[in-house]
Amino acid sequence: MTLDSSLSPSLVTRVLLVRLGDEWFALPATYVREVVRWREPTPVPGSPPALLGVLNLRGMILALIDLRFLLNVQPSPPARSTRLVTVESAEYNAALLVDEVRDLLDLDSAEREAPPAGSSRFIAGLLPTELGRAGLLDLAAIFEAIRGS
Repeated sequence: MTLDSSLSPSLVTRVLLVRLGDEWFALPATYVREVVRWREPTPVPGSPPALLGVLNLRGMILALIDLRFLLNVQPSPPARSTRLVTVESAEYNAALLVDEVRDLLDLDSAEREAPPAGSSRFIAGLLPTELGRAGLLDLAAIFEAIRGS
């Protein structure tokens, strides 16, 4: 299962540009439900380190995943710019912790580059943006890693 396959056929890829630490990443917008301000999760005993806890968001219980842990980005305490990006598909609903949400962008899929050798398995490719290259996150790989922990 790869969520990334839906990006190939079209010429334009709509992504949500987010910051983790000093790096920029792109989330496929087709899976983004909403962006909300930081709120403290309820911890879940025995959960993997990337799972910060659960949130009740308008009656939906969502796992809160710290992408910084999965991508080896130095964590920092929540700030005014910290956001939770809720994502959903047929298989999952979750909230992703990010340091900042920048913009919703339409990028040319033809300019997508393969991820560099040795990069994280959670990066499906690189997309050029006005801020430099952004790593296109592979949400399927992220959720598979959380399930497997």
